[in-house]
Amino acid sequence: MQDPTDRAGADEPRPATDFWSVIGVNRVGDSADVASALAGVRSRLEQLGPEGVGRFLHELDARVQGLDLGVLRSMSVEEPHVGRVPQTEDGFLYARRACVLAGRRTYEGVLRDARRFSAFVHPRVHAAECLPYLAQEVHERMTVREADADGDGVG
Repeated sequence: MQDPTDRAGADEPRPATDFWSVIGVNRVGDSADVASALAGVRSRLEQLGPEGVGRFLHELDARVQGLDLGVLRSMSVEEPHVGRVPQTEDGFLYARRACVLAGRRTYEGVLRDARRFSAFVHPRVHAAECLPYLAQEVHERMTVREADADGDGVG
């Protein structure tokens, strides 16, 4: 079920490139959840044109950068048999992508209360690192198809 905060309006058509509509509302508790969420994002991205996917990528980068906050970066990770350890740079990036993948309400909730970010620092959700690569892949396939349709592609 889509969260009302992730919609442009109940009776208004959503713009084709509305970032949060493409992301959707996703459970991001483990790698299976992430895989399911990424599949949904892929499906919605495939409904956009290359320009829409390009705009999505640009906004994704901005949203991930919007979470580049010291308070989030300083959260530690609980490692089995080791205890609490600092996040790595890669881990922090993947955690921010997982937070975005969870949806608008979660993203905004983290901005209001940094403690909510702790759900994303665990490696079990770091498969969300693939989010921009997935969008880039969709964009590349679309642009190749357009070039082929124009007779300019290798196809």
